[in-house]
Amino acid sequence: MHHDCIPPIVHRDISSKNILLDSEYEAHVSDFGTAKFLKPGSSWSTPAVTFGYAAPELAQTMEVTEKSDVYSFGVLCLEIIMGKHPGDLINSLLSTSTTLMSCNVLLVEVIDERARNPEESDVGDIMMIMKLAMNCLSHNPEFRPSMHQVSKELMMGKLPFANDQFPMITIAQLNQEWQTPLM
Repeated sequence: MHHDCIPPIVHRDISSKNILLDSEYEAHVSDFGTAKFLKPGSSWSTPAVTFGYAAPELAQTMEVTEKSDVYSFGVLCLEIIMGKHPGDLINSLLSTSTTLMSCNVLLVEVIDERARNPEESDVGDIMMIMKLAMNCLSHNPEFRPSMHQVSKELMMGKLPFANDQFPMITIAQLNQEWQTPLM
């Protein structure tokens, strides 16, 4: 939406309640009632995002950009991996006083209990989605990838990763070892 339309469209409410699955389990964004055209010089808006999905700068400045949807997408990715809304994890990651503690949490402790022992073929996908989510949740919108970059990463597929190392990976390692810019 951000790159295929002129002017770009910002959804403003990317959340699990606005993602529908079709009969093939393909996801589709729904409810464009809060969407807005991004016109140069007019980025101020009343908040229209679902609580828990809003980018930090939106709450502070009420400035809507395409990076606001990117942040919401990162929350949605974590929600899918965790099997629940990641509010507590995000709050601890954004808090400077608990960042070191929360970053040392094992990834396997964060993911949905139903996926604690993923198939070897799924480990790379989990790692890629976690990497994308962490990049999308950057507190500074300038450091977030564009949705075009995220889409390209998703099309490229999973990260190469050894399944036997998966139980030992921490969130901090995701941020350090795989902190390559999305191009």
